[in-house]
This record gives sequence, C-alpha cells and structure tokens, in this order.
Amino acid sequence: MSNTRNQNGYIFRKTIWFRYIIFFVLGSLLLCCSEKEHLPDPIDRDLPKLKIEGKITALINYSATSYFIYKGEPMGFEYELLKKYAKSAQLELEVVPIKNMDSIFVDLNKGVGDVVAANLTVTLDRKQEVNFTHPVLITEQVLIQRKPDNWRKLSKKNWKDSLLKSPIDLANKTVVVRQGSSFYDRLKSLSEEIGGKITIQTV
Repeated sequence: MSNTRNQNGYIFRKTIWFRYIIFFVLGSLLLCCSEKEHLPDPIDRDLPKLKIEGKITALINYSATSYFIYKGEPMGFEYELLKKYAKSAQLELEVVPIKNMDSIFVDLNKGVGDVVAANLTVTLDRKQEVNFTHPVLITEQVLIQRKPDNWRKLSKKNWKDSLLKSPIDLANKTVVVRQGSSFYDRLKSLSEEIGGKITIQTV
C-alpha cells in the first residue's frame, strides 16, 4: 500500500521513568484504540513506586505471537521480554491479557497495568499520550489482496498483472482494516492524496 515506514514499540504511561524501561522493545504492524479518543489522565505511578510494591503489571496482547498459553505454560515474544525485564528489575511480573486492543490506552492510564506489551505503531498522536521505547523492528505497510478467482487457469504473468501495484490503484476499491488502527488514518489520508475514493470497511 505504501512505502511509509512505521516504528513500533512498547508503551508506558508518561509517569514511568523512561530511562529505566528502555529495555522493552517491540515491532510489527499495529492495532489499538483511536488516537482521537480522549484518554483519562494517567495515574501517578512510576518505577520507584513499583519497586516499593515489588510488582509490575503488564497489559499484553493475547495473540499467537505476543502472549498465549501452550500446554498450560505461558509463552510469547513479548511475554519473554517482560519476564527478563521483571527479573532484571527484581520485580514480580503480573500479566493482564488484553483481547480488545481498542481500550488498551485507557486501561493503561487508569492504572489497570503499568506497561503495555503489544504490536503498536508509533504515531505523533500516540506519542502525545504515552511513552514508547526504542523499536526493535522497522516495518512497511503492505496491502493483502486475493488472487483472481480463476488464477489457476491463468499464466503467472496474467494473474499478477491483475493485482493492485500502486496506491493509486486503490481508488474506488474497498479495504478492510481495524477501526482505530494507524492504517485507518493512513487510508483516509491516502484517499485524499490520490484524488480517488477508497471505501474503508472496519472490523
């Protein structure tokens, strides 16, 4: 869809001391609540307070990569990073699985968790509300599309020629994205850039 590069990282309330949590890093494409939604003010709860309590609570995306249970054991890329950080900071780790990513920023500021571990794209709007760590991956936005129904009967060149190859090809097309994701806002901007209507269907 675009060559726009996205930085992704873990997110922490503004009150968390960033220099202590720079270890948390993350990448990949992202999902989350709308940047336009007003967030509650973050509670005053920083690392020294966590040290006193001896525990850090992480809001983590329940998915096949971030956090999941396999044969009774918790696993996942972000979960392993959280474990290592909690151990290095001498904190007990409590994990709160989040399946509805639309409310994750609200939950963070309300104090449901102290940090977020999820695939989230760094945007200017989000950076005004939360602190990101350094990204571990740089990714590009891509468009997933179906092959033509009769692609098996076509030559490879013919069915490839039928696919969208440029952002301008999205004019008068329908694209399905998650409501509130950074892709939603990007598509709205892209529709204006190319001068053609892109129908955005949200799920």
